[in-house]
Amino acid sequence: MYKLIEDNEKEKYQKIFVNIMKYKAVELGSRNIGDPSGNRSVDVYWSSKYEYWYATIDPHPTQYKNIFGLEMPTERDATMIGMINFSKKGWKAQGLIIENKDTNKIAVAHKGGLQCNIGGKSENRIRENISYNECSYIDNKNNEKKATLICEFPEPLDDESQYTNFQSKVKDFITKVNEIKKRAKNKKPDGNHEKQAKKKTSINNSIDGNKPNTLLIKKNKISESNKLKQQSISNDEIKQKNESSYEIAKRVREIILSINENCKLQKKKGIFDEAALFRLWGNIEKTCGSKNDFKGFAENLYKLLRETTREINPNKKNKNDPHYLFRIPINFIKNDPTKHFWNIINTLRHYFVHDEIGDIANVYKEFLGSSSGPEASDDYSKLQIKILNLFEESMKILLEIIKNV
Repeated sequence: MYKLIEDNEKEKYQKIFVNIMKYKAVELGSRNIGDPSGNRSVDVYWSSKYEYWYATIDPHPTQYKNIFGLEMPTERDATMIGMINFSKKGWKAQGLIIENKDTNKIAVAHKGGLQCNIGGKSENRIRENISYNECSYIDNKNNEKKATLICEFPEPLDDESQYTNFQSKVKDFITKVNEIKKRAKNKKPDGNHEKQAKKKTSINNSIDGNKPNTLLIKKNKISESNKLKQQSISNDEIKQKNESSYEIAKRVREIILSINENCKLQKKKGIFDEAALFRLWGNIEKTCGSKNDFKGFAENLYKLLRETTREINPNKKNKNDPHYLFRIPINFIKNDPTKHFWNIINTLRHYFVHDEIGDIANVYKEFLGSSSGPEASDDYSKLQIKILNLFEESMKILLEIIKNV
């Protein structure tokens, strides 16, 4: 059996909660989130180990707000899945901080109530309940209530060896929340919601009483239904391309994180800047469909591979000494096939960002079959995917080099 902690203890445990959730997470900077009170920007932290993002809204007048998502944030936005909020006074919010009456261990729990959008529409909102890992607690009116036990705080509180277990259990809770919301999204609205939808459809499908909408009469050889069909096919093709580039990039990301982990095992600084990796991710989530899209992709790929992996040479004494020292091994840079990839990234960046022609014609010929370059929007997506394939192969080679050092 658990009991609620006192109001004057909440701030202490909120601070510990924040520290744990940010532990070994990468700060991505400000992102827009869909908070129930409206869009707002918050500083987001991404855990590559457990694949969640975390943010807190501080200060807030009445609550300690802890916000979570499971999808990699883009450069602008982060998709929120749920929150674990604690009321500063009383216990109106769904989040709870409770103490085990037998062991005196402090834990995080949730009352279980979720607001879910039926059919994916905010106007069709119902309350669903989380019901797993239940525990009992005594509320502030001395009544016994049920809650979902999320995790217990470490003992002692500053024992970082227990932080990852805490993070893992919070991630499990957010995953459960996501599953419940997905089920709700696939439900059909009840009778009242269906009537409202039919009423709206009736209004939209009729102009001037019962007369047909003459604006929908076809004006050319292609009917509206064929246009919609073509649009649907186009959207499906785009989705397939997005999934293709996304899947390749996901594998690359795991290899890069493994490279950094192997560096740490050898007591060395990780080669890659993980914040730069996540900036690149924003360009990968959306398949390149234009020159401007590819420009962002090429620039962030260059920054990840060649700009954030170097440091100014402190021992440079004359003009023949290198200005930069790279953390990437010299045999990766100087030997094929990785040397080829290294040079391609340099060519792409200088052409798309600085308008320097360089060797771009040969790059186009190699990947697109013509030195004249992209001729249609999907040529940029083809080029992106082929560069990502080469990126993956190069990172596999780099991982083996690091392992064998």
